[in-house]
Amino acid sequence: MSVRDVDEATGEERRRTFFREAVVFDISQTEPLGGREPVALSPPGGEIEGDSHAELVPALEGLAEQIGYPVAYSDELERAAGVCNRRARRITIRAGMAPNRTAAVLIHELGHALVAEVEDTTLPAAREELLVESVAFVVSAAAGLDVSCEAVPYVASFGGEDAVEQLERCAQAIDAIARRIEDALELRPKPAEESSAKQGLDRVEPAVDRAPA
Repeated sequence: MSVRDVDEATGEERRRTFFREAVVFDISQTEPLGGREPVALSPPGGEIEGDSHAELVPALEGLAEQIGYPVAYSDELERAAGVCNRRARRITIRAGMAPNRTAAVLIHELGHALVAEVEDTTLPAAREELLVESVAFVVSAAAGLDVSCEAVPYVASFGGEDAVEQLERCAQAIDAIARRIEDALELRPKPAEESSAKQGLDRVEPAVDRAPA
């Protein structure tokens, strides 16, 4: 509830917001409505599975090698699925994961490796995580790989209440890094192909109705 009053010190009108205590129910105190599917109250969660996009892994490893971040696989990573060490210029991925998850994690860590190419200053850790996971989501979606079960809660955990504002600040960097990785995976048409396609469209002649002779 907002009210207006006058500041006694300055004589200026001001708006003040007050919050009223109210009784609410915890989900444990409720029961689902009959005949209706309960709505999920938390972001989707889980682990990326499958091998439908296993072919992305060699291409991602090739990009990492190209930019000077060779990829190594390790059984010693416990909490993290992947690590990008910019000082040592090395990417380490947990061994034994499903190929689809390996691809998603590689995209994420490549995002960390490529941040320095598009950002002049060092980003706060939380904002960088938000940026690179957004890159991973965009690139994975372009490849047809659904990573929402991990990406949505990850972005929510690092974004906080101003996640949308932070994403807007990082939008250009997200786009630039995503394009770099998409080009390596050949997910976007090359300029020559785009030009040829456009010229082909330009050469299409309109249909003409001709009367029989």
